[in-house]
This record gives sequence, C-alpha cells and structure tokens, in this order.
Amino acid sequence: MTALTASEYLFEKDYEKNEARKKIPKELDTMNIKAAQQGGIIRTIWPGRLEVLKKEPLFYRDGAHNPDGARKLASFLQKHFTNKRIIYIMGVLKDKEYTKILQYLMPMAKKVYVFRPNNERGLSAEILANTIKEKADVPVMIEPDVNTAVSKALEAAQPEDILVACGSLSFMEEMEAIQ
Repeated sequence: MTALTASEYLFEKDYEKNEARKKIPKELDTMNIKAAQQGGIIRTIWPGRLEVLKKEPLFYRDGAHNPDGARKLASFLQKHFTNKRIIYIMGVLKDKEYTKILQYLMPMAKKVYVFRPNNERGLSAEILANTIKEKADVPVMIEPDVNTAVSKALEAAQPEDILVACGSLSFMEEMEAIQ
C-alpha cells in the first residue's frame, strides 16, 4: 500500500470519526492486529504527501515531483474535488520532468502561483510560468519565494477553493506554518 493509497483510504473513510474505525473486518482482530493497524495508520504522518495544512480553505501539501506522483495527485483531486477550483502553488527542479508533471495537474487548475525553489537545481519561476501558459489557459502569478506564493494564494482563495502546494519535495520544509 502506498502512502497515497493509505491517505485516500483514510480520506474516503473519514478516519477522524470513530465509526470508520469499526469497519475493519473481525478476521484482522487476531492477536490485537486490528488495534495495532488502526493505531499505526491513524498516527502515520508523511509530511509532503497529501498532507492537510489547513481546512478552510482546504490546503494540501504534496511533493508530486515526478510524473507518477503528479498523476496520482491529479487522480486524487479529480476523484474527490471534481467541481472544485484548484489553486496550485508550484516550484520545480530543472532536472525533473516538469512538462509531464504539468500535463497531469493543469487540467483542474484555476490559478497557479509559481516560484523558484531555494535550491541550486531550482527551475526559474519565469520558465515554469511560460511552460504552464503553453499547457493551460489559467492565470499564472510569479512570486519570489514559496512563502510569498502561499500568502498570496491564501489571500486570493475563497473558502470553497482547494489549494495544493506541489512540484518538489525540496521546498516542503521551507513553508512557514500555515495559519
């Protein structure tokens, strides 16, 4: 089971509510396996992998730094937020397949805030913005760093919007606490 699959399972079962916890089959309860599995899944946190940073507006942080990760993120978003507006906050590394990453993510984009990750391999925000404009007809805002991009995206977001910071694991720790 991948981290994304586990995250999707918990999302679908709303594991924050006790009712979902009771749905694990009795066969798994041998030698208290059920309790151990539930406890492990519930306490598992994988920073930067479908991590919820804020509930309103709903704000996810997911590395999605390669085409497969972007495909899985896009699949999750399409499955759970079909009619929602997605605001992306993106920075990518120049040695990654960012054009393929964008192919998966841009179909649901309503607005994108881009920045250059604070990394010697970071792709310039201008190149990323131009590539996005070639792939999608969405507003693209160039920002100097991840925290400015996050602040501006939060200011622009409506309560029903979905914010997703993605494109590289390198900037996940740079993001200041989301209030």
